[in-house]
Amino acid sequence: MKLSFKNILPILLIFTLLILFAGCFITPSEEQPGYTPPTYTVTYDGNTNTGGVVPTDANLYEQGVSVTVLGQGSLVKIGYTFDGWNTVADGGGTSQAAVDSFIMGTANVTLYAQWTASPGYTPPTPIVAPTPAPTPTVAPAVTSVTVAPATATVVQGGTQQLTATVVVVGGAAQTVTWTSSDDTNAPVNATGLVTVAAGAPAGDYTITATSTVDATKSGTSVITVTVAPAVTSVTVAPATATVVRPGTQQLTATVVVVGGAAQTVTWTSSDTGAGAKVTVNATGLVTVAPGAQAGDYTITATSTVDATKSGTSVITVQKHQQ
Repeated sequence: MKLSFKNILPILLIFTLLILFAGCFITPSEEQPGYTPPTYTVTYDGNTNTGGVVPTDANLYEQGVSVTVLGQGSLVKIGYTFDGWNTVADGGGTSQAAVDSFIMGTANVTLYAQWTASPGYTPPTPIVAPTPAPTPTVAPAVTSVTVAPATATVVQGGTQQLTATVVVVGGAAQTVTWTSSDDTNAPVNATGLVTVAAGAPAGDYTITATSTVDATKSGTSVITVTVAPAVTSVTVAPATATVVRPGTQQLTATVVVVGGAAQTVTWTSSDTGAGAKVTVNATGLVTVAPGAQAGDYTITATSTVDATKSGTSVITVQKHQQ
């Protein structure tokens, strides 16, 4: 049978496809250029050791290579004896003794130290910290309320700031409400400021701070109102006097005050100017000069506290004794 190119061509195509298809399943080998086989490590774990240093294997192993197992080295565990290695921490894997060897597979290997309790050794009982008792929950409550100052003296028209101290437990609110025994003459505002009216009668007024949480808890302050310093009247004695020129007359001022106001006065004469002949000094001594005209002169004592309050004395000057 004579083969023609037309008959051979399909056979060549099938053969070529078979070669290409088979090439897809060829695993790279060390003979192929640029191929680097994978490597794996062996790690040692002290597995609850109490001292010493875990052995270290810095080598990299390819699959199928023999690995020599390292020894205990300096590893120790108090009360236990070293009993080789295992691929599982609890000893349920593959055991390996020191200087044994095994064939590296296709994964990294960890070897765990195995420990056997020494005869007569009793592991210490773990110390369990006592569970702290729960902190008791305290219900919010007010213990006490105090007001400072507890007493104060305020003049008519004056003010006094009070402060409330509220002792609480359980995070209760420390707020208070303020009240006065006389809202007209000694009212108190929400911050504890007491304002005494100018015309408030002298006497005691009670200011109370009451807890907003517990109305049975309160504190007080007694405000004593005193009369504001003031001058009631000024009188001069003698109210009249006759002085023969030249001569003198001593006058006395009586100043009636309240609230501790000063009782001092200033003295003035109705005979004013540079040529005054009837003068008065700071102590109320009236001096009549020789050239004074006969007649009446008014001497005035005026309060140094309230210029609207004054008293007078009329001095009658005579040229000679009648």
